[in-house]
Parts: sequence; C-alpha cells; structure tokens
Amino acid sequence: MPRQLKVMMLFSLSFGVLFTVLAYFSVQEYGFSFWTYFIIAVAAYDFFKVYQILALARKVKKEGTDKSA
Repeated sequence: MPRQLKVMMLFSLSFGVLFTVLAYFSVQEYGFSFWTYFIIAVAAYDFFKVYQILALARKVKKEGTDKSA
C-alpha cells in the first residue's frame, strides 16, 4: 500500500475512533440528541472512508499482480 494511502487510512481511522468515543460519552451524559446523531454520522463516514481506502489498495495490488503475471 502506498504511503499516502496509509496516512489517509490512519487519519480517518483515528478520527472514526475518536468520534465513536465522543458519541459514547455524549449518550452517557445527555442521551440521544441531534449532536449525538451528528457525531455518529461523522464517525460512520470516517469508517466508510477507511473501507474505501482498503478497497482501493486491494484493487491496486490486484492490478499490479495481474500485470506482472
């Protein structure tokens, strides 16, 4: 996996975990509110970006092995 993809993946993954923890504490403190749902949506978006990056890296790796074979 190229270095740029690793950095993007770690960045999105760390923010996804951070927003998940923030949502957890928000639910514990205030219950479900608009801001809690907003934080959950941001965390889900970050985890989706990680999934997209991993899928792209897998595709690039597959295309690289197909061309060399």
